[in-house]
Amino acid sequence: MEDWGEALLGFLFIYLIYRLFFKTSYKKKLTNIHGVGKSTAEDVINIYPKAKDLKKASATEISDNINGIGMETANKIKSVF
Repeated sequence: MEDWGEALLGFLFIYLIYRLFFKTSYKKKLTNIHGVGKSTAEDVINIYPKAKDLKKASATEISDNINGIGMETANKIKSVF
């Protein structure tokens, strides 16, 4: 039983590290887009928490759902995602 608990803790640790890395890379991809700063990236992540959610959204939806993002920036985001 003790080995099972250690294995579970190990899995949880690896999972948390993976999640931290994934969210960081998503945010970094956003901030690398010209016209998307840290604050705008956070706004995008609040509306589209996962990159796959953002991939599903159209440029129009992105522009309509996030204050401060116009069609030009939304199209740049879509070109990356």
